[in-house]
Amino acid sequence: MNNRPQGVTILAWLAIVGGVFAIFGAIVLVLAGIAAMSLGVVAAGVGGVSEGASAAGAGIFALVFGIWLAVLAVVEIGFGIGALGLKPWAWTIGIYWCYLSAVSNVIGIFNKGGLFSALIGVAIAVAILYYLFRDDVKAVFGKSASMPPSFLVPVFTAIDGQLNKSAAPRQGGYAPPAAPQAPPSDQTPPPPAPPAPPAPPAPPA
Repeated sequence: MNNRPQGVTILAWLAIVGGVFAIFGAIVLVLAGIAAMSLGVVAAGVGGVSEGASAAGAGIFALVFGIWLAVLAVVEIGFGIGALGLKPWAWTIGIYWCYLSAVSNVIGIFNKGGLFSALIGVAIAVAILYYLFRDDVKAVFGKSASMPPSFLVPVFTAIDGQLNKSAAPRQGGYAPPAAPQAPPSDQTPPPPAPPAPPAPPAPPA
């Protein structure tokens, strides 16, 4: 579409490609989880109860996390496809996708992930949220009245201030618009009427 911002196009295709790769990663996690659970059962059967329970627990976690990634990947692909058509529902899905992505990165820390990679993932999710909540981006999706959660307003305002240090117009829309105030009236009350002149004396008879 001619009125689709280039940033939206890039973000949409990245979401589609990333979602496809995430599905493959989710499949690997699910298979690894099933394998670990099977090994845990076997280990428990030959007497290694603690080792078997540990392997089974790790397998269950990998299985659940793999299913979570699969759901997230489907949401990601749906956002990308809808964003190419500037569908209003795609913008909403994109917002929730960012929230789920941030949660997923935090959960990944407990799946032998790393704190640094989790922080990078959360930062990317926040950056995408910042972009989607820009006034110009919301407008092309028909979401001009949408506002970010209050806890993200200071973050977005700080990012906006760093990106717009010059005299460039502010791109964000991170606070509800102020209620319009009635313009001051330019009608001044009329001055008081001058006192009536005294009546002339009556002529002599």
